[in-house]
Amino acid sequence: MPDGGLPAIAAALRRRDARQRQQIGRRSDADELPTSVVDGMTVTRSTPNLDRLLADLSRLKGAVFEIRGLSKLSEIKLATLKRDGRDFIQVTPAMEQQVVRFMRGALSGGARLSINQLLSTVPRALKTFISLRLRNGGNDAKGRLRPLNPDYAAYKRRRYPNSPGIGYASGDLARDFDANAVVVVVSR
Repeated sequence: MPDGGLPAIAAALRRRDARQRQQIGRRSDADELPTSVVDGMTVTRSTPNLDRLLADLSRLKGAVFEIRGLSKLSEIKLATLKRDGRDFIQVTPAMEQQVVRFMRGALSGGARLSINQLLSTVPRALKTFISLRLRNGGNDAKGRLRPLNPDYAAYKRRRYPNSPGIGYASGDLARDFDANAVVVVVSR
């Protein structure tokens, strides 16, 4: 079940990097790094690992993610929700931020990571985020989801009194997603 959106994550990372460059006084339109003078010697900071990482992240351009491993019934439920204006796998700014947080967390340990190790955080971040959406009726996407019609909403409240909202009735979809879903980033 393909979905778009990873280019937006790469764009979010580029915007964040541009903001950081401006905060440290680096010109956003240049590739040169800030220099400093220590005892009459000029030092230019070099970040080859960061440069290589940014180049590798450009591989996300045009990438999409797919959710695999769900039961047929769960695939039908997700497709029906999407068709009816309740897309639980849509990419939002909050989802993009989740991916960035997972990447930062992976980098904050101080260990040297390969690009593949770093990119492996993307599917984990997406699965965690979508799982949260399925368990709480949309989470960040609530305002973007088409509301239930009043008759069905009343029925659902009676039939499933513990339901947190749209996309969750019996909890079968959320449980199947947690247990079996595999999020795969696919380059296009």
